[in-house]
Amino acid sequence: MLSFKWVEICEKSLGYSTNVEIIEKRITELKQNPHYYIIVAEEDEEVVGFMEAEKYDLIYGERGYNLIVLGVLPAYQDKGYGKMLIEALEKEVIDNKASFIRLNSRVERKGAHGFYEHLGYEWKKTQKNFKKKVG
Repeated sequence: MLSFKWVEICEKSLGYSTNVEIIEKRITELKQNPHYYIIVAEEDEEVVGFMEAEKYDLIYGERGYNLIVLGVLPAYQDKGYGKMLIEALEKEVIDNKASFIRLNSRVERKGAHGFYEHLGYEWKKTQKNFKKKVG
């Protein structure tokens, strides 16, 4: 059984409304996907942050990883948990002979942008993100 900390991270750190049942179901499904990674940060056996990433394969280029989500509870930010999560993903990338990590960060998340830049990530392009709900 997951704790409500997962919900708190999604809502307070990422701005997404969810519930424990949805998170439990998705983690169970995603654990079956060998191209998908969930890395957790804990303090005193409590989840304080997590990251989701997936292998990113391109026909026209090298293999990389797509950082999908990185969230740390506000009370635990600026304590090294985000950096630890990024470093764990960077190790995964190296171990799997990939060459890069890419990510998207909403324009209003200025603090996140500074965090990524501090860790050596570069802003590469501006683009529109399109989405269509089907089914």
